[in-house]
Amino acid sequence: MLGDPWVFEDPAWALDGRVIRHQCPPLRTAVALLTHPSPVPLVVGTMGPADADRLYESVLCGWPSESGMLDIVADHLGETWFCRPRWEAQRLWQQTLGAWGTIDGELLLRGINVMDLPPARATNVVMAVWRKLLGGSNDWEPWIAKLTATPLRVQRRQMRLDAAKNIDSGFGDAFAAFAQLEQGSAMVTSEIIDDDTDTLM
Repeated sequence: MLGDPWVFEDPAWALDGRVIRHQCPPLRTAVALLTHPSPVPLVVGTMGPADADRLYESVLCGWPSESGMLDIVADHLGETWFCRPRWEAQRLWQQTLGAWGTIDGELLLRGINVMDLPPARATNVVMAVWRKLLGGSNDWEPWIAKLTATPLRVQRRQMRLDAAKNIDSGFGDAFAAFAQLEQGSAMVTSEIIDDDTDTLM
């Protein structure tokens, strides 16, 4: 997925038919919202006050937290702004903050102040530093595997979507079979009636 500077529109979604747009904050704020374990700060922290109030009311009424909608919206925001899946960007920045002195030092030696960059480009830069630091070692493969592993909640969501598609497909097959059965029954009934009529005659 292409990020800044190739993507110009702010992401949007609908809450009860009302379009809610999110503006990407500066890197420091974006990383703080991204690395929070809950999706709420990322979603609420980038919308207007009126939209945030409306969302809080909906959450208090049991939606969309029960449906996982906040995670879906947060995943979309994270992927749009950081140019990679939210969980990958989250893990990458958690690792980066844990080794900030080393990462920042490597970048400053090259004249790069990562804090001046938008989130997507800053993420690409710190990923390049990690690749340089770990790429030639035995630590790289396990590190990248852990970084890119799909979280259980996303796997479960995909399983539910696949199951729903299978159910829809199953209903379609069942209705088609039922329609064929009805046509076959009508033909058989018609033949039986004809036979009975012939017999009676």
